[in-house]
Amino acid sequence: MKRHFDPEIVVCGGGPAGGTAALYAARIGRRVTLLTGNPYGSLIAANREIDNFPGTPGLDGVRFIEQLHRQCADAGVTLVQQHAVSLELENRVKILRTDAARTFETPVVIVAIGTRPLRPPIPGLDTFWGRGVSVCAWCDGALHRGRSVAVYGGGNTAYISVRLLSRLAKDVHLLLPKRAGTAFQAVQSQVAEATNVHVHQEVEVLALEGQTHLASVHLKTAGQPLTLGIDGFFLALGQKPHTDFLRPLVDLDAAGYIK
Repeated sequence: MKRHFDPEIVVCGGGPAGGTAALYAARIGRRVTLLTGNPYGSLIAANREIDNFPGTPGLDGVRFIEQLHRQCADAGVTLVQQHAVSLELENRVKILRTDAARTFETPVVIVAIGTRPLRPPIPGLDTFWGRGVSVCAWCDGALHRGRSVAVYGGGNTAYISVRLLSRLAKDVHLLLPKRAGTAFQAVQSQVAEATNVHVHQEVEVLALEGQTHLASVHLKTAGQPLTLGIDGFFLALGQKPHTDFLRPLVDLDAAGYIK
């Protein structure tokens, strides 16, 4: 006798990818549970304005997530505000447990949990998150048009963010954690051509300050103290995927991404 599963599919991740997967599966008649975790924990929820997602001009991240989840629920998806903490295989059955001690047995688990930005312990970082601090130059760059901003990082994401911001902001400060960046040389060359980009090497960010909005960053560059007046601070130190619950079931690389 064929075993009856309810849900037939469990989707882990309540952001755009997970919501889309759950919605499509429900539309073809599957019984779907979507583990959203904190519904406002998705990176897109932190954005004050979304202008580059088709059909949603001027929509903020919180409203985007709310509409996405409402659309899933209307399609018959069961939304559960819990995180997956472990996943096991029993023959072809997936046994998934959540942080609320709930267990799901299902033939299919879709992993769409995304990543979280690496957030160093900088005083003021949490205080000004969403009020000058961002991880997405594409999302929030236009909010700082004609102002001074800083990008903290040295890889491709940092340099591409600087290139974009240099077209919008008055001044862009690239804060390199090391002496040199690690981005592709072609990208570094493009940044070097921008006359409003200022590169600071061997940077240690000490604190972010302001009143209701970010106003300055205190740092050391090559051991020397420096304070910059800025309106925006963009973190570009890399991402960490939410994949701990998949060990040792799935092969992960050194950074935690699924191979």
